[in-house]
Amino acid sequence: MPFGSFEMGDHFGFVDPTHPSDEVAVHTVNINALYVATTPTTNQQYVAYLNGALAKGLIEVTSNMVYDASGTYIYCYLYNYQYAAGQYSTAYSISYNSTTKVFSIADFRANHPMVGVTWYGAAAYSNWLSSQAGLNACYNLTTWVCDFTQNGYRLPTEAEWECSARGEQYSPYYNFPWGDDQDIQKVNWPDSGDPYEGADQSTYPWTTPVGFYNGTLQKQTTYSWPGSATSYQTHNGANALGLLDMSGEVWQFVYDWYDSGYYSVSPTNNPTGPAVGQVQSDGNTYQGMRGGSWYSGDIEAGVNEGHGRVSNRCPASPTYFAVPQLAYSSNVGFRVVRTSASTTLAAGFTYTPSSPASAQTVTFSDASSGGASTWFWNFGDGGTGTIENPSHVYSTAGTYTVSLMAGNATGFSTATNSVSVSSAGPISPSFTFTPTAPLTGQAINFLDTSTGGPTSWSWDFGDGVGKSSLQNPVYDYLTAGTYAVNLTVSNASGTTTVSNNVVVGSSANVLAASYTYTVSSGTTTFTDTSTGSPTSWSWNFGDNTTSSLESPGHTYTADGIYTATLTVTGATGTSTFSQSVIVNTAVATRTVGLMLNTSDTSPGYVLFAPKQNTMTYLIDNEGKVVHEWTASQYSPGQSVYLLPNGHLLRTCFNQQVTPTPNTGGGEGGRIEEYDWDDNLVWQLN
Repeated sequence: MPFGSFEMGDHFGFVDPTHPSDEVAVHTVNINALYVATTPTTNQQYVAYLNGALAKGLIEVTSNMVYDASGTYIYCYLYNYQYAAGQYSTAYSISYNSTTKVFSIADFRANHPMVGVTWYGAAAYSNWLSSQAGLNACYNLTTWVCDFTQNGYRLPTEAEWECSARGEQYSPYYNFPWGDDQDIQKVNWPDSGDPYEGADQSTYPWTTPVGFYNGTLQKQTTYSWPGSATSYQTHNGANALGLLDMSGEVWQFVYDWYDSGYYSVSPTNNPTGPAVGQVQSDGNTYQGMRGGSWYSGDIEAGVNEGHGRVSNRCPASPTYFAVPQLAYSSNVGFRVVRTSASTTLAAGFTYTPSSPASAQTVTFSDASSGGASTWFWNFGDGGTGTIENPSHVYSTAGTYTVSLMAGNATGFSTATNSVSVSSAGPISPSFTFTPTAPLTGQAINFLDTSTGGPTSWSWDFGDGVGKSSLQNPVYDYLTAGTYAVNLTVSNASGTTTVSNNVVVGSSANVLAASYTYTVSSGTTTFTDTSTGSPTSWSWNFGDNTTSSLESPGHTYTADGIYTATLTVTGATGTSTFSQSVIVNTAVATRTVGLMLNTSDTSPGYVLFAPKQNTMTYLIDNEGKVVHEWTASQYSPGQSVYLLPNGHLLRTCFNQQVTPTPNTGGGEGGRIEEYDWDDNLVWQLN
């Protein structure tokens, strides 16, 4: 999930009767880039963790409950857990053999979401999964605090979960991950009618395999579901990011403590929830959970949507997941996330003048490292800006805290600094310029260094032509000479002027090598255009040949791109100039190769699918064939595309098909996908 900003909360005015007003106020949240699990964690995945953790002495089993090694925290409930005297639950799919000391799947739900797991069990699993992947663990399993700077797996925050569930769909905002329609064939909500729904509570939980609602016709021969139906047509419940089961199926734990009023105090950047939870009716505090489940929900327009709205919030309290005791917590699971590749982005800025006065323009300059591409400035007086290098005027004296939030594709960083603004006093004009010995035609940068807080500037560059009202203008002179440059500055206290001389030399007197060239009938003619009265010339044509003529001619023996260098010598020294010379006499015989390669060329490669042929070339900027695909039997259509995995996606004109299809006059009708090794992996006619 890329870095992004969204408006978190309920956009439709829904008021949950059991915990009203906890989805407002709608507020802006910025979230760093994340990797998000496509589906919730499964029973089979959790079994692997339990066996690995048991072998390392990290857990213990008592009465079909898994605890941490100290016996303090329950991690999950197991098959045949005794929930009451003489009553044993079959709602949990993982069993434990105390003789062999092995966890295994007890029923048909290996690929169903893990249920009967606690928040602690989800956090411990995340740490184990991180170690398996060679990543740094995020959780301290004693304090249960998450270190968000680590790169390991963890539970999402509430904001991360909602941002993921929305799938970058913000215009408009949706009620559900896929849209606003309540299509029960897209999601495992209560009464969805899927073949995993049983006749009574003894068959709980009514979960489905993760990702079951993906738009395909599911078959009993594939899943061996308990229902009698031979098939079940699903609709695609994925959001725009491809995430499945973000609504219904099972509630999903988030990192945050639950507090119904948190939105009123939530920070904008990567909020992680309140420091402590809000006490619930049973006297306890709980972390939050999101997404709803297969068990119960709110009925809207005759459809039970399982609390599955993307903005719905809920404490992970038994009061709210409310499954009967025989299936306690069998509608609660989790999915993992991990922070995307760490960014080196570090915000920073400078400003001038360093001691501004009221009513004076202050220029702020972004000095962030790591490649910032967005900027949000807060100038501390209510003013804001979104450009890289803004200017701002403070109307009154004071000390202002200025902040810059710089962002890029991986996240953002914030820097703050204090700006002390004095009252406008007597004005004193001054300026500098660079270079200090300019030549004709050379850009001169004039820098205002006045004190006293000027608010307007009037420049006269002394040549009868140039004037400017900018604070720091740029100007150049066409003729050599001495020019009296006047700067007049003003503010509320008055107006005053300062004058400095600028001496401009003639660029014609400066030795500077340059040349032009033309190619005709195989001969390249070089014409010296150097300034400064050179007295000798030394040419290197780039093919190990040279000349000392002023404007020589040369014949290259082979086509190519040559770097031709001219060094001139005069009374004041030497000067050198080089440029590329393109020699191309064999255009008529070229079939694949380079026609032209100038300094304007972008770095990269070109995909080339020539008409009336069936091959596709990948060509570099030197005209060399880097790779080619030749297996296709079809002439190209109008586009060809290289996928991120190295596969070739190729449109074709399927004129070989009999009878020839009607393509509406275009050259299309077929799409092919080949892997890098030229194997056809997918086709559509």
